[in-house]
Amino acid sequence: MKNSYSMGVICCLIATFSWGATFPIMTSALIHIDPYTFTTLRYGFAGIALAIALWLREGEQGLNLKGERIGLAWLLGSAAFVGFGFFVFLGQKMAH
Repeated sequence: MKNSYSMGVICCLIATFSWGATFPIMTSALIHIDPYTFTTLRYGFAGIALAIALWLREGEQGLNLKGERIGLAWLLGSAAFVGFGFFVFLGQKMAH
């Protein structure tokens, strides 16, 4: 049990440091690129990489939506991830 607790704490620290590093990186990147392009590139590459990882790990079955509409899944996923990221980047650009 102690090993899983320690591993959980380590994972939380990794997430905190990597997410915290986003803001200084984003500040310097937003000088050269607008928030729209930055968000598109960031989530576009991540989405492609995660889809490939899912396909390699789970095969065709991992990409099966089990009868759900792909458009709805795309819309809700985009609103959640890209919307949040975009508003953070836009807010930081406006505040800088």
